[in-house]
Amino acid sequence: MNKGRNIFILMMCLICISLLAFLTLLEGENTDGVVDGVRYYLVSSEDDIKTYDFYFHEGDKMTADVTESASGEWTVNMYDWSYIYIISGTDRDNAVIEAYESGYFDEDESVAEPYDKFSKQLFATMVFGKEDVLQLWQAIVVFIIFILGGCCILFAEELWHIVKRKGKDDYPKWHEMSIYKRIGAGIMVGAAALLILFVVF
Repeated sequence: MNKGRNIFILMMCLICISLLAFLTLLEGENTDGVVDGVRYYLVSSEDDIKTYDFYFHEGDKMTADVTESASGEWTVNMYDWSYIYIISGTDRDNAVIEAYESGYFDEDESVAEPYDKFSKQLFATMVFGKEDVLQLWQAIVVFIIFILGGCCILFAEELWHIVKRKGKDDYPKWHEMSIYKRIGAGIMVGAAALLILFVVF
């Protein structure tokens, strides 16, 4: 057996596990970000009140105070805005965002609908954080594909016996096993490309 090759593949698998674990456990923060064309930024957090600034493409800026009630509901109270927003739920998937009239009225305000400036996705991201960089099922898929590639390289000789239907006493030549090693390397590269697609999209 090629011990150097086996150690290299083992190290690659350990690196793959470490990278997938890091990306899976890396949680999105909700201190700043851009959602649906609006940039939000956490200005301060004092006495259970978080203050956010919002920046728009037009150059406008708005500010809001975000508070959490004892029941776990979040209230987003915009400065000089016609609506306040109540966010309930435990995570991004079951978040419920409701808008209520705040009583503020600006005669020059042309936007009358509650979600013309702010989307529900924006508030869900502010409260519960950004989407995870890599989901668990994605990490499992990538790891399985990577392991399959490594197995093709490790067991190239066994694959040669199976495909060529040779007996145990027959031994393949070096170039006869190279095709299985190339296939294994290609599968591992494919796993890396799939990981990039999962992270980017």
